[in-house]
Amino acid sequence: MKPLIGITCKYSYDGSFAVQQGMGVQGQQWHLLPHDYIHAVELAGGIPVILPVYDEYEHIVETIEHLDGILFAGGNDVGPLFYGAYPSSQTVNVTPNRDVQEIQLARYIVKETKLPAFFICRGNQILNVALGGTLYQDVAEYKFCNHSILSVPATEVCHKIKISTGSLLNKLLAKDTMEVNSLHHQAVDKVGNGLVASAWADDGVIEALELAHRDAFTLSVQWHPEMLVDSYSDHRKLVEAFIASAGR
Repeated sequence: MKPLIGITCKYSYDGSFAVQQGMGVQGQQWHLLPHDYIHAVELAGGIPVILPVYDEYEHIVETIEHLDGILFAGGNDVGPLFYGAYPSSQTVNVTPNRDVQEIQLARYIVKETKLPAFFICRGNQILNVALGGTLYQDVAEYKFCNHSILSVPATEVCHKIKISTGSLLNKLLAKDTMEVNSLHHQAVDKVGNGLVASAWADDGVIEALELAHRDAFTLSVQWHPEMLVDSYSDHRKLVEAFIASAGR
């Protein structure tokens, strides 16, 4: 039996995009997930299952009892309220109900279960906030480089990161640098309790977090490896390692 992998999804309150495409009506709430995540999990040997934003938190807890691994996907900005900050004008499209579920779930997963977990982009920020960390609401406001690089296709790498020696990322790839894509404008500021930064961009932005003392596979990255699996073996290895750990 292939490992069953739950994937969190994006959430839209108003359905305006669906009205424009003739799929729905104004005011509908939608659950959304790019196919890249589905493809990456299947390519690595897993069976993907989309996890909605439930009305009742208990339902997500019951659901994960049937899973072999969980992937926290990218998406909207994390609400500043959840890490004690006043909203910047650069923080947009916050989805509080998704934030509440995923922050609680991330904390539960890493503290109360041995479920392998992979956190991507927004997922990286969710994990950090769940464990008491904070975020830069917009890296440009803090004089970092532009990290929402739309001039390069998302399926291609666009900048280099440095990897900490001895980290899980270092062991999986057997290298101390790699190239990544970049589609975020928020990033980790204060690192959460128990987390360790394991990769950085040249400007100092944290690109990966790890929980060194958790037994189960736990990797959290700021870029989007699911978009790179077809063309870049390093990124495929990360997804494959996650799926392999879920299959044990």
